[in-house]
Amino acid sequence: MRGVSDVIAMLLMLIITIGLVSLAYSYIMGVFTARKAVVLEQDGPGTCVVGGTTNSITFWVRNSGDSTATGLSWADMPNNPSQITGCTFNPISISAGGITTVTCNRSNATYGHYQVRISASGATPIIARVYCSG
Repeated sequence: MRGVSDVIAMLLMLIITIGLVSLAYSYIMGVFTARKAVVLEQDGPGTCVVGGTTNSITFWVRNSGDSTATGLSWADMPNNPSQITGCTFNPISISAGGITTVTCNRSNATYGHYQVRISASGATPIIARVYCSG
């Protein structure tokens, strides 16, 4: 019986090495780990506004995905220090890599942690958190 010739063995080793290097390069460059669709994330800590008739919270939501976020909606979370009575989005959709400003009204200027559930079509909802000291 004869073994594999030196030339064929060298070619097989070269092909395997090139394949492994290509796979590693693809992974490092993000081909396999790229974010798809709509990915919402809170961007920054947020702020609280107290003054006159204005009691609001403001925070920013980033779309880290590769599709535009549409159909943005909000929901008040239980155990907030005072009730969230309405949120607006500016702009009302978030392009890929873009940010929207979310401004929510609260019924009283009560200190504590506020949470608002933010969702968009095709995205996993997030809980945006803001701490208000007054």
